[in-house]
Amino acid sequence: MINRHLTKLLLLGAMACVAVVVACGGEDAEPTSAPVVQQPTSTSAPAPTAKPAATIVPTPTVKAAPTAVQATVAAPTAGPSGKLTLALPSVGSPIFVNSLAPYPRGIFRADWGMCESLATVDVDDATKVVAQLAESWVISPDQSKMTFKIRKGIQFHKGNGEMTAKDVVFSYNNAGADNPESTAGGGATLLTTWDAWYVEDDYTVVAPFDTPEPLAVRWGWIHGGESSGQCILSKKIYDTVGEEAAVTTMVATGPWDPQVWTAGVELKANAVVDHWRVTPGFAQLHMLEVPEEQVRVAMLRTGQADIIEAALKSVKSL
Repeated sequence: MINRHLTKLLLLGAMACVAVVVACGGEDAEPTSAPVVQQPTSTSAPAPTAKPAATIVPTPTVKAAPTAVQATVAAPTAGPSGKLTLALPSVGSPIFVNSLAPYPRGIFRADWGMCESLATVDVDDATKVVAQLAESWVISPDQSKMTFKIRKGIQFHKGNGEMTAKDVVFSYNNAGADNPESTAGGGATLLTTWDAWYVEDDYTVVAPFDTPEPLAVRWGWIHGGESSGQCILSKKIYDTVGEEAAVTTMVATGPWDPQVWTAGVELKANAVVDHWRVTPGFAQLHMLEVPEEQVRVAMLRTGQADIIEAALKSVKSL
């Protein structure tokens, strides 16, 4: 299995800003008149008839044209570019219905950045639970329930609308909290941990504990990046296309938006630009299924792959 934090390596991005200089024109100058200049007359001798003094006519002052002021427009944000290619023993298969996503097949979606859960473990400290799609949570004083506040504005892939509490409740109840038929990884744990979840409002979810006592202590594991951490998926898609079609309708909320996913062959995904959490550092992700390690090594050496999965004994030669 590939390193579960592989997506952290993929998520480097670059931003650029340009400042615009604004110039302003001065005020118009007032026209001025020159005085009339007269020739001086002599008192010692008769002077010849003097020619009329020339009158200096002031030159009209031309008003300066107003300086055009350029509007300050923010430069477009530079998006990700390029393609990252990986050669792996398996690319898994698309399973976008939680109850049909057994371990380990179900973890590819989250580990590769296609979907997200309410919370996860800190990539730098696996003992810490950090928020993901949940903004905050609280355990009731009697440890009978948890209440989650859901982040606002989180968008599903491919223009499928905003994620709300309805999608969270659907995803966890389908995975096992209220579904004894679920084959999801961690589904049995969810079933024995929770009663059915319910919506309090558009951004608030209530998750009642089935048996309070030690479960409040291990809820972080249940929501974390292990087998019981469930993808939040679109209830609308499930209700619209039905369970069978929803399995391969690749819509979630992760920083990678899957475009092509063929079991045993490849997975192609596009970066979600301006993703709420992190924008990948590459525009495209291409994962190739290459079962033979020797072939994967050859692909790395010849530039056909940027990253491969290899045994430790092979690393030194690379």
